[in-house]
Amino acid sequence: MTSEMPADDLACEVLRVSSLVRSGVATVSVSGELDPFSAARLMEGVGEVLRPDVGQVDIDLAGVSFVDARGFDALIQAAGIVRRSGRRFAVSRPSRPVERIAELLQVGDLLISTE
Repeated sequence: MTSEMPADDLACEVLRVSSLVRSGVATVSVSGELDPFSAARLMEGVGEVLRPDVGQVDIDLAGVSFVDARGFDALIQAAGIVRRSGRRFAVSRPSRPVERIAELLQVGDLLISTE
């Protein structure tokens, strides 16, 4: 026997990524759900700000309402890409879901470091 869920129960919050570059610092603001289905959008947003005039990439996660381990892995991958390009990487204003998964995975300091 199968049951159908109402469409509202299946809806998820789409990941939104926007960026602003000012004085050599790119701020990438992320909101919505960060999971395997939306991780590529995060990576695209980070890739778009890796310009010659950018020395630091700051990821603002205040608007992230949900993140799972695979979504968090995309964030760690983004940090690696930014650092390997010779730029500083920082996370600002992590939402509670982001803080929680960082605690569970014991990797919070990978994101906090800006060097």
